[in-house]
Amino acid sequence: MLDKALMDEATLLHCVLDRASLRQALLRKTVLRECACKVVDFSEADLTEIRTFDTDFTEAVFAKTTLTNGVFQSALLREQHFAGCLAQGAKFFKADLHSAQFSGMQLDNALFIQATIASADFSNAQGKNLRFDEANGPGARFIKTRFPQSDFSKADFRGTDFHSSNLQQCRFCDSDLYQADFSHTDLELADYSRANVRGVSFVSANCAQVNFHRVNMQYADFTGVDLANIRKTDAELAYAETWTPDQDAIVD
Repeated sequence: MLDKALMDEATLLHCVLDRASLRQALLRKTVLRECACKVVDFSEADLTEIRTFDTDFTEAVFAKTTLTNGVFQSALLREQHFAGCLAQGAKFFKADLHSAQFSGMQLDNALFIQATIASADFSNAQGKNLRFDEANGPGARFIKTRFPQSDFSKADFRGTDFHSSNLQQCRFCDSDLYQADFSHTDLELADYSRANVRGVSFVSANCAQVNFHRVNMQYADFTGVDLANIRKTDAELAYAETWTPDQDAIVD
């Protein structure tokens, strides 16, 4: 057992830590490269600025764990439950987070670039400036999330549920959003340039100054939406290329 172990700034290469107990351990700025951490208990451990690469965390326990500014590059984290953890600024670049649970968490500046988040649950989570660009997220749940000013560009969010969320000033450029649900969501100043919104529900959403430039809107449902201020443009309209939101309307 390594409970309450002090391993700050250690470097572990190709180590096998399977089934180890690291409850309340201090692993700040530690490096784990190609390690096996299956069924490891990280409950209440401090992993601030930890850096992990190609590490297998299958069935590991993250209960009230501090993951702030940690790097989990190409980590195997399928079905992990992170609820109750601190994860502001955590970087899950190319991580496998299929069916992971982030519900109710504060995730400011967290990074999920090229991560697999299919069927993951971010419901009721909050944070600004998250990055989900190029993520693989069909069937993910973002119900009642508050992720303003975040980037969902060039991603696969087919069938994803974003309803009743605050996604002001978010970017969905070049993303596949086929049959996603944005009903009752605040999308003011969002950008859907070149996205596929075919079959998407925007029922009763706030679409004020939303940019739909070169967008496939076939079968999208805008029932109850005020379309007066929507920017729907195509390749023949020159001003579309230089359109920017009204700066007076942007909220910090």
